Amino acid sequence: MPVRFPRSMFTTLLGLLLAGCGVAEYEARLKETQQRVKRYDEEAKLLGPLVNLPVSKNESGQDTTPIQFALRLPVALSTQPSKDPRGGLFYDYLPAQVQASGAFPWAAVAFSKKDDAGFPENLMKWFQADGNVKRQSYVTRHKVAFERTSFDHKEHSYWIHLHKGNQQQIAIVYAVPKVQANQNARAIDLSLDSFGFESALEAARKAYQPKGPLDREVPR
Repeated sequence: MPVRFPRSMFTTLLGLLLAGCGVAEYEARLKETQQRVKRYDEEAKLLGPLVNLPVSKNESGQDTTPIQFALRLPVALSTQPSKDPRGGLFYDYLPAQVQASGAFPWAAVAFSKKDDAGFPENLMKWFQADGNVKRQSYVTRHKVAFERTSFDHKEHSYWIHLHKGNQQQIAIVYAVPKVQANQNARAIDLSLDSFGFESALEAARKAYQPKGPLDREVPR
């Protein structure tokens, strides 16, 4: 869990940060710091720590990490992926504790080579949609572009996000009870904003601030 700091400490740190500034610069930095603290509190409430990466066997039978990324999932979900990919495709992140009615029954990550033209279709064949399918673009704060596909099926809503990188494609899928979809949309957006991949990987890792919102300079 993130470390909570008293507001008095934030005030002290803010004073040191703003020392020597002019009025306009002081106000700009004050606003930026307030926004950073607000976002940190929101992320600490809604998201868990960085997840562990999927592990698979290579040709020699040794454990290897086939893909590198950074991601924080909604807080109720485990950081540990399933040992084997469901359907040979999805590494599932399940609730850390068994709950009767969880906000997120699962999230999953799937990936493939850049030149796998059938990957998007392969993702969708595992799902059915009741009614309209919504498609839109989403760009994270680390400038990672996703194509978002969302729809309902029976009691759940599904949000499938596909990013086509320079070397690999990756999909992040969130399942949420349909009646809770609107109230959990913010957690999904924050989770995506924590994602880092390829050129954005290091920035996303640095943006995770377990020691507090003033730990590092990070994007707002």
